[in-house]
Amino acid sequence: MKSFENSTNTVNSEQHPRVTDVSDIYQFPEPVLSFDNADIKLQMIEQIESKLLLSPNDKLYQLMLDVYRRSGELEQAAQVAKQWAKFSPSNQLAVYHDKLFNQKELISRVYNKNEIQPAPFMICDQFLDDSQRDYFWERALNSVEDFTDSGVSYGNGEKVDYQFQNRSSKVLFLRRNEKQSFRNRVRELSDKLFNHLLIPKKTIKNIEVKLTAYGDGGFFRVHQDGFFKQRNSSRVISWVYYFHASPKPYDGGDLVLFDSNCIKENHLFRQSHYTRYKPVDNQIVFFPSWFYHGVTPVKLLKPGFGSCRFAVMGHVSY
Repeated sequence: MKSFENSTNTVNSEQHPRVTDVSDIYQFPEPVLSFDNADIKLQMIEQIESKLLLSPNDKLYQLMLDVYRRSGELEQAAQVAKQWAKFSPSNQLAVYHDKLFNQKELISRVYNKNEIQPAPFMICDQFLDDSQRDYFWERALNSVEDFTDSGVSYGNGEKVDYQFQNRSSKVLFLRRNEKQSFRNRVRELSDKLFNHLLIPKKTIKNIEVKLTAYGDGGFFRVHQDGFFKQRNSSRVISWVYYFHASPKPYDGGDLVLFDSNCIKENHLFRQSHYTRYKPVDNQIVFFPSWFYHGVTPVKLLKPGFGSCRFAVMGHVSY
């Protein structure tokens, strides 16, 4: 897994300094954190809406879509994408974004591989039945002592300090039968996933599964999961399943999918362009493993392990 920090707007994946000074604590990209300001978002929406009323055009629709997707308001983003496609039905980008945010099968060849592009994703509601979801909830709460510090490994297998430079979270390694419940559900969706995410279909060799908990201040720096060999196979689909108490006892912990290109040799992403996903109980999100992504810092709204950001995450490998 490649992990790095860079202040430029467009970032090369090969730049990933491995900092050992514990005083150099990782900061999530400012273009993401600054967008948490509700006033800034409201001002942008009001300005774009007024211009759209006077003189609608493709650029304004795309700007409005970007505001909503960057703030994690994906339902509003879907509405704007639909309006944009209706306004400009011959515009391939408009049609593509309509399909992307309204969870329809995507059009291939709209973007070239070397172009930075929004990450495809697929969201499934009520991924587990109530009894299965409750099982993992109880499993997490009753296994506090079994969680260990998460680590991050690079493609060569080297493991580095998780706490300050890469991620702050805990991991629970599940039993084989517990993993199988997720593997079975993911395999059931495999044909749909490959088509939806524009990934060539091949035989699945492995589906990794682990349960994570992010406490107060927990985060995962920007990284990507694919484009390297892992256990003699290649990760192609990453996924995260969320479950938490109701109402949600934390803020933050958002999954941020950065616009990236799809070539290994000069792999780039753009810090200021991304789609933010806010965790929803019993919901899962899938995306191609080579798109850069990260988890924003978590803020617990009340103390206790039960307030953590819990997720079962994994990867599908060829």
